[in-house]
Amino acid sequence: MQVYFCSCLKYKYLCSQSEIVEIDQELQTSTANVLVKGEELVQARKVESNMAAAIDNLSLCLPVLTTYAKLQRQMKEKRYVAVYL
Repeated sequence: MQVYFCSCLKYKYLCSQSEIVEIDQELQTSTANVLVKGEELVQARKVESNMAAAIDNLSLCLPVLTTYAKLQRQMKEKRYVAVYL
């Protein structure tokens, strides 16, 4: 009876060891996936930030670009007036 009990415990120990190793491998795989997704998210946030900065800077330039386009149109139509300072 004691030999059976001992071998039963050894079997349970070996089974639990293999389950632990399997769970550990699954956990490492999941963690690696989370790290990859985290890095992708950081990269996406940087791109988003750069796009917002570009939009802000272009918005600041808009009045100058609008005035330049108006000047080009007036010069093409020869509708300009000489200004003397």
